[in-house]
Amino acid sequence: HIISPIGAQGINLAIEDAYNLSWKLGMVLTQGAHPALLDSYSAERKKSASIVLGETNSLHKKLSHPLRHFLFKKQLKLTKTPSINQRVL
Repeated sequence: HIISPIGAQGINLAIEDAYNLSWKLGMVLTQGAHPALLDSYSAERKKSASIVLGETNSLHKKLSHPLRHFLFKKQLKLTKTPSINQRVL
């Protein structure tokens, strides 16, 4: 994967946003629903976005810190190896 499953939550959120707005627009434009129905979009989606972003941020911090630490230690070992150090320079 180029994008981690954690990061991919953003596209899921966008799809949910599009669905939420599209059915409301459809109801207003074709079924005669009151335009005030569209006002509920922001409040509903803000709550979902807040939950998803909070969870993904927490997971990202928990998973990426140990990985960064591991890779940094590996990088230090590699740069102390003379043959590799010369190639990098």
